[in-house]
Amino acid sequence: MPPLPSRDVITRLGKSLCTAEFRNRPELSLRRSSTSSDVVSSGAKNTIFSGIQPTGIPHIGNYLGALKPWVKLQNEAIPETKLVFSIVDAHAITVPQDARELWQHKRECLASLLAIGLDHKRSIIYYQSDVSAGMGYLQRMTQWKSKMSLPQDTTISDNSELAGTRLGLFAYPVLQAADILLHRATHVPVGEDQEQHLEFARRSARVFNSSKGKLFPEPETIVSPARRVMSLRNPLKKMSKSDPFFQSRILITDDFNTIRSKVYKSLTDSIEGITYEPDLRRGVANLLEIMSGFDKKKRSPEELAKVYEMEDLSTFKADLIKTLNEEFEEFRNKYHELMDKDGGRYLDSIAAEGARKARASAEHTMGKDLRNHGDSPHDPRHDYTAMAEDVETFIHDHGLKESTLIGHSMGAKTAMTVALRSPSLISSFISVDNAPIDAALKSDFAKYVQGMRKIENAHVTKQIEADEIMKEFEEALPIRQFLLTNLVRTSPEPSSGSSRTHLVFRIPIKILAAALDNMADFPFKDPDVARFEKPALFIRGTKSHYVSDECLPIIGRFFPRFEVRDLATGHWVISEDPEGFRRVAVEFLKDQDAS
Repeated sequence: MPPLPSRDVITRLGKSLCTAEFRNRPELSLRRSSTSSDVVSSGAKNTIFSGIQPTGIPHIGNYLGALKPWVKLQNEAIPETKLVFSIVDAHAITVPQDARELWQHKRECLASLLAIGLDHKRSIIYYQSDVSAGMGYLQRMTQWKSKMSLPQDTTISDNSELAGTRLGLFAYPVLQAADILLHRATHVPVGEDQEQHLEFARRSARVFNSSKGKLFPEPETIVSPARRVMSLRNPLKKMSKSDPFFQSRILITDDFNTIRSKVYKSLTDSIEGITYEPDLRRGVANLLEIMSGFDKKKRSPEELAKVYEMEDLSTFKADLIKTLNEEFEEFRNKYHELMDKDGGRYLDSIAAEGARKARASAEHTMGKDLRNHGDSPHDPRHDYTAMAEDVETFIHDHGLKESTLIGHSMGAKTAMTVALRSPSLISSFISVDNAPIDAALKSDFAKYVQGMRKIENAHVTKQIEADEIMKEFEEALPIRQFLLTNLVRTSPEPSSGSSRTHLVFRIPIKILAAALDNMADFPFKDPDVARFEKPALFIRGTKSHYVSDECLPIIGRFFPRFEVRDLATGHWVISEDPEGFRRVAVEFLKDQDAS
């Protein structure tokens, strides 16, 4: 299946949500947060999503604030937790970019993530642009104002202030929310400057869920314990790769001599001794905070100041240089190895693998069918009780009242199961060529599974090729068309180096074949235990054996108000006589309305 563009997510979510009226809306709750320990120890099946801009090799502020906590989350999370880390190259183009330079920065960023310990087999690591699936409230966001050096009370009506603002920068929170919701993240590690954006993502999820049913979790913030790392040249500003002074930041791949030069040239003061006084000695405080972030004994800046209070700055800086070099020496070597491995093809294969996994994660959300029962199969059992539970959940979640269920064959037995399990949920049902009895499936179904296996083994690339194979197993075109509607296209395999794809069945054939045995067994055996006292219509094909005259007394015991309508068809009633099916179904529904 070709990926759905994230711009679709922005259009369908962002465009409607940015201008939506939020009823009963709570005040901003920026403190809705967890620590990484809370998340990994909860035992819940969570999805953790976060992203990093591809501005090249990360610096120590990125490492302490984001990357080190990501590795900790990955290594401590329970196996059921899904971890998704994105290199957000689509975010990066909110400002002009040189295409070749951006490409290089993406690769450097990917190599850095792998070098520090992110495992591509445990976590999904991908370029945002590889998953092309995914104004009212936006003017309240603060980050775009900071980027433009605008006052925080600026609004979109201030035309003179906004003359240089690009839509990409203004709409940044929408793209970020789209990424978060696309993977249905439950937790998002972000910095404090991004917390407001996460609240927008929560609001977006809340509004969508209120109208379409609960699909998106409302993501919680994972708070990083790391302090903000400030520039070495100007400790009043955050360390940033956009700073024109290269000496202002330490990259995680800097060698010993480079680290030594930058630390010794960092701006401090001429006061003797080491003290932690952020308001008075901002430069020294910044170095103590950096040392604390890398300290193996996990000492605070205040504690480290006590340790070094009798030392001079030169001694303290020498220890800081040694600490930083020891932390990054292994990462530095690993980074260069990854950049050069297999002439760069290794990184390409990792990126392709991450893209495939990320698309699968995105398609799990975008593939949700809110018109009927959603994904299939929902349960490893794949029996009538499991499918009935799914339908009941859908009815509850969408607040449906006085519904009529219509099902054919297995779907008919699912509708009967819902009626007997939860009669208050529906007003009536229509069963098409099935009855409330145990009945082995016709040999046709096993034959169809053989045909489906043959199609997959042939690696066909076109629907017409699949149809030619299925002709060996079924002559009727409507039935073949029905069976082949489950075909989807695979993604290219990165290891093969080929872009070739083929068709497979969305529901794995192994699951489908295993489900056939369960489909023969109706879960209710005693009509005296469960009975549906509301109207029910049974439509049967007179050339089919599924609803024989011998079944009618049994139907009557489970469904005392049932009616039977016969159509001159085989089992595939709706495909063989759509007009006849429509006529008898509409007559039944009109009778219910009249009564």
